[in-house]
Order: sequence, then structure tokens, then C-alpha cells
Amino acid sequence: MDFFDAKYITESPRNETLFGLVDDGQLACSTTKNASSWIAVVKNRQGKNVQFVPVDHNIQVFEVGNERSMCDGMLYDLDRSWLAFVEMKELVGEWMRDARLQLESTLEIFKENHDAEKFHYRFAYAANRKHPHFQFSQKQVMQEFYNQYKFRLLFQNNIDVK
Repeated sequence: MDFFDAKYITESPRNETLFGLVDDGQLACSTTKNASSWIAVVKNRQGKNVQFVPVDHNIQVFEVGNERSMCDGMLYDLDRSWLAFVEMKELVGEWMRDARLQLESTLEIFKENHDAEKFHYRFAYAANRKHPHFQFSQKQVMQEFYNQYKFRLLFQNNIDVK
């Protein structure tokens, strides 16, 4: 399974210095319109060419007849030095655990099919518009996530392109 296959790309790369990610329950997408609807904010200070690929409901993996839970999307620069997976939530309660589990599920499939180490910068974002800057320390969870997947896990809705 090739996450970078053109059949999964639903929009053109963008190089705006600021854009948002939205998820309407179907395919997630990136946009520069209606900033109040953005769940995650992408800051692309260098104006790199960045590709957003919806993952959930687009790159489908079935196990025992059921679709595997995947994160909402994947972002990468066209130079392929920076890669980020994003799970967007607008919930309270167990959103952090749920987002982390969806990111883990996606990374397991991704790493079975790709050499993630080719990307110098690797991130997994759990973004929540209702909790954009979560204050509770998740150091242990973040360290365990990194040890297992070699992706830096961040609980925030600001995504910085490196």
C-alpha cells in the first residue's frame, strides 16, 4: 500500500504560509477559507510546497471485514524531508487517547509499507480546536510513542512545517 499514490491525492499541493485543516466527517482537506472552521492551523513560514492527503475514508485497510481506524490526514513537503500525520478532534473527555490510538493505527500501516526514516522530521499531531493548547503533561506518553514509532507526538492544533 502506497500512501503517496496519486489515486489518494485529492487536492493540489499548496505553498501558502498559513492554511487550515478541516474534517467534515467525510474526507479531511486543507483550505485557506473560513478560518473559523479550521481544526488545525498549518504554519508554513518558508512557503514550501506541501501536500495534504486525506487518510481516513480514503486509504482504506480492512481487517476481518471491518475498516481499520485511521487518522484524518497526512502532510508532507514535496522534498520529502518533513512528514506529519494529523488526527483532528472536537471533543472533550478521552479525545487525547482516542486520537493517539488512531495515529498509532495509521503509523503501523505506514511503517509496514514505507521507510519513515527517509524523512528527517516526523510528527504525529493530535489536534483539537476546543483544546488547542493542552496544558497537562503527556511526557511519558509522548516518549513511549517516539520510542515505538520514531515520530514525535504533539497534542496541539498548530502544525509547523519544517
